[in-house]
Amino acid sequence: MFKYLFKRDTILATIMVFVVMSLLALIPINTHILNPIKMSLQDFDYNDLSYSRMGKNENTAVDTNIVIVNIGMGERKEIAEAIHTIETYNPKVIGVDVLFEEPKGAEQDSLLHSMAEISSNIVFAYNLHLNDKKF
Repeated sequence: MFKYLFKRDTILATIMVFVVMSLLALIPINTHILNPIKMSLQDFDYNDLSYSRMGKNENTAVDTNIVIVNIGMGERKEIAEAIHTIETYNPKVIGVDVLFEEPKGAEQDSLLHSMAEISSNIVFAYNLHLNDKKF
């Protein structure tokens, strides 16, 4: 087998393969059409497959005391309205897993700020910076 590795044709074929691959890499290809596939695969987890296909989730009790609300791409005003609606049910805790990194607008920010002041049971997400390291 080793006698074929260093033959002229084998070496030239290998070089040509890399040359063709390099030339193909220079061609601009619009792959934005594949973005929905990429986005759907980012959320994929093998544990999801395990629980759905192998029946591991059948014996797990459903906790009706926990409700998860998907805010999607909601604006701060919509998040404040959702918190207000949730607050009417008197929950023990409301967790908001959204980072508000910069001000958006006086109206939206003031509504969200007033909801945070009124409710003592809201927990917001935050970034912790220690010695210029972001956690």
